Amino acid sequence: MLTIQIENFENLKKVSMTKAINKNTPLTLRESKAITDKLLLDGSVKIRVEPSYNLVGLTSDLAMANIRFTLIE
Repeated sequence: MLTIQIENFENLKKVSMTKAINKNTPLTLRESKAITDKLLLDGSVKIRVEPSYNLVGLTSDLAMANIRFTLIE
């Protein structure tokens, strides 16, 4: 299973990140915001990519939110 690891978020667009997760995964808006908040609090976050996620849309939208990420298998 793939994991998206986010550690670099200089100039992060918080709302865009939350919307990217919410739009491309079955996670609720509250759950998506919690991931964004965890990134800001801890400095890094990992998102396990489930089969139901739109991986291409998610990675594209995260990039538009000024997030640098790594895909880990």
